[in-house]
Amino acid sequence: MPSSLFRPSGLRLAMGTVRAEPRLWARFVERGGTCFDTARHYGDESEAALGAFVERHGLRDRITIVGKGAHPPACAPEHLAPDLERSLELLRADRLDVFLLHRDDPRVPVDEWADALAELLAAGRVAAIGASNWTSERIDAFDVVAARRGLPGFALVSNQLSLAEMVEPVWEGCLRADLAWHERTGRTLLAWSAQARGFFSRREPDEELGRCWLSARNLERRRRTEELAAARGVPPVAVALAWVLARPFPTHAAVGPRDEAELEACLAGARLELDPAEADWLERGTAP
Repeated sequence: MPSSLFRPSGLRLAMGTVRAEPRLWARFVERGGTCFDTARHYGDESEAALGAFVERHGLRDRITIVGKGAHPPACAPEHLAPDLERSLELLRADRLDVFLLHRDDPRVPVDEWADALAELLAAGRVAAIGASNWTSERIDAFDVVAARRGLPGFALVSNQLSLAEMVEPVWEGCLRADLAWHERTGRTLLAWSAQARGFFSRREPDEELGRCWLSARNLERRRRTEELAAARGVPPVAVALAWVLARPFPTHAAVGPRDEAELEACLAGARLELDPAEADWLERGTAP
């Protein structure tokens, strides 16, 4: 992925825009944040709020916007252009820095996705393309088609990754990152739910937390995370985020803090350096 995705002075974080929180967005930018992760599926209010925020503060040339389209039930190539145009209208932008396929429908040949994305690239409406919740096999197949047609491959993959592994997908069609594939290919990852949606903050359990994250393995990983966090003097969620960012391939994380305290924990995680032994201990329990 070009280094301009996360500007040279930026953090390895992307602020998610599901929640419209301009006050936190401003604080994120003040602290060095340069990337915002949005999607047509997040709705008009979220994208309109981001567009107004960016315009009001004159940020368009200073930040990267990652957008997404073709979310179920409209997960088909013909929905990409309308989704993109609506996002651009709300964002008050003439193009997106990166445009991701939000989901995959394996019944759709990769050639058809390539055709639709080629039109958007040729029109200058997107600078780079990628995919969210696609398997590594389908991405490899897309790259073959793209190379044959002289198109760029996926510059960015946005699948789920956190120290806690999903017991069940948060939503149907959601995929965890294929770590072996990323290590082999060096493909850039933008990890969503990088802090396991509150698992490491011990938020009040609900149906989703129990269904998706509660397991003996994850509880033990949380215990080790809390132990290392106490030793480092940071919140456990910061250690969990640092584990994601410590992957041996280019990795960034999308975060969605609900208040300034949670934002500060995210920033602490972005600054925290874990050595390979610590990262391995958090995951496997081997001696650091």
